[in-house]
Amino acid sequence: MTAARDLSMVRTGRLSAPPAVAVTTTPTIMHTVPAGKVQIVQVLGTNVDGVNDAALTVEWMDDSAADVARSIIKGTVIKAGDAVQTPPKVLEAGDAIRVTASANGDIEAHVDVIAELDA
Repeated sequence: MTAARDLSMVRTGRLSAPPAVAVTTTPTIMHTVPAGKVQIVQVLGTNVDGVNDAALTVEWMDDSAADVARSIIKGTVIKAGDAVQTPPKVLEAGDAIRVTASANGDIEAHVDVIAELDA
């Protein structure tokens, strides 16, 4: 059983909402948790194409397991002009979020850090 944490140091709310990035067919790291932190994050993917559907894959790169890629969503089709949001995910220091799309420039994504605490 994990020891209880002092939650008085938890920062919540929309802590970080950097500009959306164009997702490509090349897997790209778009967020890494800073040293000494634990974060709860969500990824929002929006199909900005307007005509064509496109698929989005969002992976958690597990720093404690030699950056093994673990799917959060895999090949989720987003209809033209629509969006998808991942469920909240708890990440530890060094963990990262990696995104890939089925077509270049059809999907934009951003990471929302919805809570952060000291590790």
